[in-house]
Amino acid sequence: SLISMVKELPCGALAYDSEIPELVETSANIGRIVSENDVLSIWVSVRSSVDEKLDGLVETITGIGMKYEADVKVGFHEYGWPVNKDSKLVPYLLKIKKERNEKLPRVIGIHAGLECGTFSRGIKNADICAIGPNIMNPHTTSEKVEVKSIENFVGFLETVINRFDEIERL
Repeated sequence: SLISMVKELPCGALAYDSEIPELVETSANIGRIVSENDVLSIWVSVRSSVDEKLDGLVETITGIGMKYEADVKVGFHEYGWPVNKDSKLVPYLLKIKKERNEKLPRVIGIHAGLECGTFSRGIKNADICAIGPNIMNPHTTSEKVEVKSIENFVGFLETVINRFDEIERL
């Protein structure tokens, strides 16, 4: 039955990073359930910073769907990327923030499917970090962005781009 299948689907934080215990490594959640043209679609969002675990999670969800004789389609999913504790880019970006007399951000690992994961898969040994303006309540109807942080971010990014030759020497 539909209810049994939904109850069996993995949901929530499924694994945590072994080195950063508060950082979710692998998770899944039902994003949408849509009924259209006599077809019921269940969209499950999956995320992991470990490719093998993401692939395994997709296999698990596919198996559950097949068990209930559902037509399973795997859509595009973005891979995460592991925290690089030896990053040379992060301290450099913090140095630029300090030189610009800007508030230093908290440097944290995040659990999100960002383009950074795609880039890290295609560019071996890339030193990557995600940066941007201050966003509150992301992916909700209450999502907001702090306008001043956009202005600061654009100025910061311009400085980084203008000094790009320094980054290449890191």
